[in-house]
Amino acid sequence: EISVSPLDANGQLITGGVAANDFRFNPLGVELASTPGVLVTMAAAAVHRIEIIPPAAPSAGSRTVLALDSSGSMSGNDPGRLRVTAARDLVARLGAMDEAAIIDFGAGSSGGLRASRLLQSFTRDHALLDLAIDQIQANGGTPLYDALLDAVELLRAAPGPAPRQLVVLTDGEDTASGSRPDDVVAAATAAGA
Repeated sequence: EISVSPLDANGQLITGGVAANDFRFNPLGVELASTPGVLVTMAAAAVHRIEIIPPAAPSAGSRTVLALDSSGSMSGNDPGRLRVTAARDLVARLGAMDEAAIIDFGAGSSGGLRASRLLQSFTRDHALLDLAIDQIQANGGTPLYDALLDAVELLRAAPGPAPRQLVVLTDGEDTASGSRPDDVVAAATAAGA
């Protein structure tokens, strides 16, 4: 059995109008690896049946909110800004159809968010996402749970059926939220995130 992927002049897969007699194989020479150039036998191949399996449809992509801690504690707990490096690595791994939004928390709020700044709305543009990540600072308290509610709301409001995920990079201690962990879990469950 031999698998082939016939392409047209533009490099697109040909998925229709192809028959077995459209293919021809040249004779195959078989040689021992220990004696290159010395043919042991000749073989031939013929096409008896053809089955074209088109590639799977491209994924609709996913939506990710990346929430980065910009609270003052990060200056001591992450002096090397490893969270920025990790965020950039995540962006680099996003697929062509994946979208991400960047928020930070601890440095104020914007755009009607409880405790976060929306640094970049959903986009597939990696350069824009990286620019937003580069804005991360370290000052203020840590409204972690309120920021998670902001992130969940962004995911809930995003159109379409794409899978949704939330990635949080923090030192983990909430010092300034009015919300509780149970509030975040309930909101995420309701949003399907």
